[in-house]
Amino acid sequence: MDHYVNGFLLHRESEGRSPRTLEWHRGALRVFTSWLRENGHDENPTTWDSTLIRRYFVHLQDRASARGGKLSSQSVKTYAISVRAFCRWLHDEEYIDTNMVERVAVPKSAQRVKDPFTTDDIRRLLAAAKADKRMGLRDYAVILFLLDSGCRASEVVGMKTADILWSQMLAKVYGKGSKERVVFLSAETLRAMQRYAMRAPQGADTFFRTEEGIEMTASGLLTLTKKLATRANVGNVHPHRFRHTFAITFLRSGGNVLALQRLLGHTTLTMTQHYVALVSDDLAREHVDHSPVVTMLRR
Repeated sequence: MDHYVNGFLLHRESEGRSPRTLEWHRGALRVFTSWLRENGHDENPTTWDSTLIRRYFVHLQDRASARGGKLSSQSVKTYAISVRAFCRWLHDEEYIDTNMVERVAVPKSAQRVKDPFTTDDIRRLLAAAKADKRMGLRDYAVILFLLDSGCRASEVVGMKTADILWSQMLAKVYGKGSKERVVFLSAETLRAMQRYAMRAPQGADTFFRTEEGIEMTASGLLTLTKKLATRANVGNVHPHRFRHTFAITFLRSGGNVLALQRLLGHTTLTMTQHYVALVSDDLAREHVDHSPVVTMLRR
């Protein structure tokens, strides 16, 4: 089994997948391998079939999490996606004769509607950042950059100073799979970034740095937003919620869904359509409240 897993990971690495993605696959396939061994199943893929894979997916839905209780539906889905990708690779490389997962559906994850930040939330977070005399300029710029660009946490902390084109009001960032894309910035965000740049500690090539001048990490960015949340008394603050707010606000303002796909760095429209569905819910509520028929008949 280890031979096949290592071959699969090497293939993914050759495609330019990030170390984080490779480690995710390694962990997910370790769980699958343990299940095979614990239940007396042969580790030779030629003996597997779709029934075995479905049994494993059922097991995942009953599996205990490290925190107690069952795995979340999203965790189940990610484990299943990795196994499906592994089995498809085995078929593509002709280690097995049939693609056993072709008709095996991945367990659905619960769709949770995440509320975007309100205007008041953002103002309070900015005020909390401004009140910090030590790193307030950085934190203020971070909030505006997150909100204005829709970038992922890894893209924010990995952005280099040399990749900010001030006169063109844009920056280059590197997303999943090291794919480069351009994000556009407003004058207000650029002014905040320039104020920070004038006093930023020297050190790393990245633009946003720690107080010691070291490159920030994604976990460091999360900690930063959590501290601001506490001071501003705003709940559920994390980098991805800014990305969510960017997407929802963009569409509510009349932005084009294909443009949003490119701005967010989505390879397909699948995830972008999720935001479209949320905005469609907004329109449905507006119609209920302001339907011409209902309004006219009330009179």
